[in-house]
Amino acid sequence: MEKLQEMLATALKMEEKGYKFYSEIVPKINDQVGKTLFTMLRDDELIHIERIKEIYGKLTASTDWNITLENLPSQKDQGLASLLRNLATKHREGINSDSDEMKALEVGIEFEAGAVAYYQKHLENATEENEKQFIQRMIEEEKEHHAVLVDMQSFYTDPAAWFVEHEHPHLD
Repeated sequence: MEKLQEMLATALKMEEKGYKFYSEIVPKINDQVGKTLFTMLRDDELIHIERIKEIYGKLTASTDWNITLENLPSQKDQGLASLLRNLATKHREGINSDSDEMKALEVGIEFEAGAVAYYQKHLENATEENEKQFIQRMIEEEKEHHAVLVDMQSFYTDPAAWFVEHEHPHLD
């Protein structure tokens, strides 16, 4: 149980760092697409923090992993990849990335990849079924964050190519 609590304490610090990063970057983003996505990522990190705190609190009160995952805080978004497509289409003419946004994407991509690696490492050592389900859920959510950041980086780097790839135009 001690190893699990240690893993959760480290995960909490990691998620708090992500929340702080996204909170600091949101006001610096100049376009609506980036601002909306970084805001959702920030909010997802807060949900992760709440989820980890709730689990940690229950584990310190009991030695059993008797936590039902369905009762824990969860992400409420429509799917970040779908949101990016919708926003990009809506704000197609207002695309304006700058070096701060590109740097933020690089940091976010690195952060989310690190989170995935951290949780995957701990999944290998998980012993309880609920513990495995929790870690797997965190991995899936962090992978989604990573994927949308990579996609957003592609969008900012070459919007025309991004639209061709995502709108699947058919040539006659």
